[in-house]
Amino acid sequence: MTVTRRTRGAAFMAAGLAVGGYFLVFGLYVEQGDDRIWGVLNWIMAVAAVPLAFGAHAVGQALPADADAWERLPAIARTHGSQIALPMLLIAWLFIFVRLAQGDGGAIPFEWIVVNTGFAILTVNAGLRLWREPGPKG
Repeated sequence: MTVTRRTRGAAFMAAGLAVGGYFLVFGLYVEQGDDRIWGVLNWIMAVAAVPLAFGAHAVGQALPADADAWERLPAIARTHGSQIALPMLLIAWLFIFVRLAQGDGGAIPFEWIVVNTGFAILTVNAGLRLWREPGPKG
């Protein structure tokens, strides 16, 4: 079980670092990134957002009933953040087609700034949690 957790953790961290790193370098500092790379990263984000939401929900449900607020608050934030990430990704993806139809290829839309930043933070956090979490005893 430890190997599969660490593999999933490494995959989440790789996806988050790829999206966050590419967004920072080519989204904010360089005029235009490569649309083919964003096409691949968008699919990676869409695939990773589903297990991210289910995993965050499972971690939140696994908290003991007597957990204090400082243990519950990060779990609640991860759960709601990851459950919002997938619909926001799909909405931002839809806006790409709307903007292309209008001929607007200018600055980075605000929804992509929110999606890329939030996705990078959530996936790296989930990956680190999976990487560090001890396996089941026995």
